[in-house]
Amino acid sequence: MKSNYLKDFFFLIISVTLLLVFFYNAINTLTHVFDGGHHGSILLNALDIINNRIPYKEIFLQYGFLNAYINSIFLDLFNHDILSIYISTSLFYFSSILLIGFISREFNNYYALIYSILVCIFNHPIPEYPWPNYSAFFFMTLSIYLFDIEHEKKLFLSSFCIALSCLARENFYYFILPTFLFINIFLFLFTKNRVKIIFFITGFFLPILTFFIYLFLNDIFLNWLDFQRIPFVYLDSYGVSIFELLKNFIIFFLTEVPFIIGTSPQYFVIFIILIFNIYVLLEELFFKKNKNIKIIYICSLCISSMIVSINLELFRLYTSIIVGLPIIFYKLNSYKNSDTRFVVLFIILFVSFFSFFYFPKGNVKFFKNINYEKSITSSEIKFFKNQKWESDKWNFVKKIKLIDNEIVKKCKIKYVLNLTPNAFILPLSQLNRIQISPVFNEHLGREFVIKFQKNFKTLANNIISREEVYIYSMENNISILNNSLSNYKISHKVNIKGLKGSQVRVYVPNKCYNKL
Repeated sequence: MKSNYLKDFFFLIISVTLLLVFFYNAINTLTHVFDGGHHGSILLNALDIINNRIPYKEIFLQYGFLNAYINSIFLDLFNHDILSIYISTSLFYFSSILLIGFISREFNNYYALIYSILVCIFNHPIPEYPWPNYSAFFFMTLSIYLFDIEHEKKLFLSSFCIALSCLARENFYYFILPTFLFINIFLFLFTKNRVKIIFFITGFFLPILTFFIYLFLNDIFLNWLDFQRIPFVYLDSYGVSIFELLKNFIIFFLTEVPFIIGTSPQYFVIFIILIFNIYVLLEELFFKKNKNIKIIYICSLCISSMIVSINLELFRLYTSIIVGLPIIFYKLNSYKNSDTRFVVLFIILFVSFFSFFYFPKGNVKFFKNINYEKSITSSEIKFFKNQKWESDKWNFVKKIKLIDNEIVKKCKIKYVLNLTPNAFILPLSQLNRIQISPVFNEHLGREFVIKFQKNFKTLANNIISREEVYIYSMENNISILNNSLSNYKISHKVNIKGLKGSQVRVYVPNKCYNKL
């Protein structure tokens, strides 16, 4: 017994050390990223929570309230530095990987813990964005880890966590709700103790109902309901249906993935995991008399989570389908031939290893263009004091800050309007904003403005006519204001590499222009 504890402790130390190394690498890498669209939107959501703006009414919560709320806590802890969001995201991601390792160990041995961690890290070593997928992924893996048919309290905590996964990334509802219903049916059919079912159901609905009460008390339920259309707005804007995406997803995995191991090995690993989970789920449902409900739970989550990954982005695949990795160990344990087990595990690990080293930057395309040698730091702007950007990026944010300071000092301006794809602009301003969407672009920006802030044009044009706002805009985006800028002039033009259109134009009222 003592030796088992020592072995457990030894493998835990190795696992945590390994994850800490990659945690540090993730933080360091993310601080080099200048992404005002994705990173800026998440930052602004959290700042809005801190500033007591109303969710879904005054905050464009594209993904989920819980993730924004968690980020706001971290921002408060780190003096509103965007670094805190990177820490939060990385903590969730690497904790999830550790949990997958522990789940794998349940079905095999101590070596499965290290093996699972290596497979996860090799294939997706760095959180690509500070996206709610990672916090939702953590709650989902924690739910699986806690799931225990023999203990009512663990069942309660398991379903509580899967509900938090939905609140962190709201489109997780699409696959978690059917899975939750599915598992409850099995609990009813194969569990004599009905109290367990009550605990499982209560655990799920407690956070969901609490959230709904919050929505009703703040009179924002209809606003929240409106935001549930976002996935369909995306689909409509690109002219595709959910069925077309699903069809393309299936075709891709059946006809392309088996043959692209040399160019996209990460997809191959996902493919293997899916195949195992589909096979094991069918086996448990139709060929086994004694059903293992935990196995059914894992397989169901793994397979159904494809719904949030059908656009084939790797970070979405690896924050959903990877939960099925422990099933490989579960299934291989039934093979009497140890050679078969070795071959399967070796292939997965080798492909994962190949995946990691095939792409020098850790196979995340987003990070490949970072020029680490030319990156510098600056403490002038509190949101970004730990960032490591190239000089042109720093010049951009500093210029935006100087422009805002100048306009606030010399002009009687009350509002700022951002018609660019860069959400970093808004936190840099001291003025109020009239938009709920943090970014604007020619494609989705227009869709979001029109569909989720129906009074935007009226409000904007009224404030413009009173000459109470200054505007950041890309050249083509200004047209949404219906040419109401006769009393405005371009006061500044700010250039930046990597931003679509590359030039941000600043429009100010004529009376302000003459003072600048």
